[in-house]
Amino acid sequence: SSKVKRRAGDIWEAKMENVWRPEINDVERISWGKPAKKKGTGSRGVPHRLNQDERFLFDQARKKGFLEMEGSGWRSQRRDAPLLNTYRSLCDARGQ
Repeated sequence: SSKVKRRAGDIWEAKMENVWRPEINDVERISWGKPAKKKGTGSRGVPHRLNQDERFLFDQARKKGFLEMEGSGWRSQRRDAPLLNTYRSLCDARGQ
């Protein structure tokens, strides 16, 4: 298709033209439970607000460039994994 191009050695790479990405500032805002400035960042059905322990791990992941955590990150109060959701949004905003 037109969105994927082929490189040498059968490695595929997605084209980065006209790709919508969240803003890093918006990812930071939704991690604190504040609304994003740009529509489309985050989702009401997907938790992104971090608690104190998750905030520490998220800040370390920003510095290291990868996320380290024990278990699955599942939080029964949220019925999902806010730390994973937020870090995934950060990586998307950075284009990683």
